Amino acid sequence: MKPKYMRTISDEYKHHKTNAEFKNKIENLNVKYRDYEKIEKFLLTHDYIIEYLFKAYNQIKRIFKENIIEIILEYYRDSEEDYEGLFVNIKTNLSPESSLELLEKFDEE
Repeated sequence: MKPKYMRTISDEYKHHKTNAEFKNKIENLNVKYRDYEKIEKFLLTHDYIIEYLFKAYNQIKRIFKENIIEIILEYYRDSEEDYEGLFVNIKTNLSPESSLELLEKFDEE
């Protein structure tokens, strides 16, 4: 096992896959989950996404700041297209135009 300071979030997730400690890290993000069981199963199957999930969360908090009302993580499956993934919805107290400006900033960075 790598020294703790060299582990990525993905490494840590693999290390704690069956451990409630890491599950608590995911659950303790200030995020609402839609269909948590499916999200958890998806993340167990695609554990490389964990690192990006945390990076996206930190980026959202940095860019949208106090304008965030809630962040919702949602599992999505399109059986016709044989596609599954996670969506992040950000509800803000801003106008649609201002929210879109921040979303563009998020996409650019």
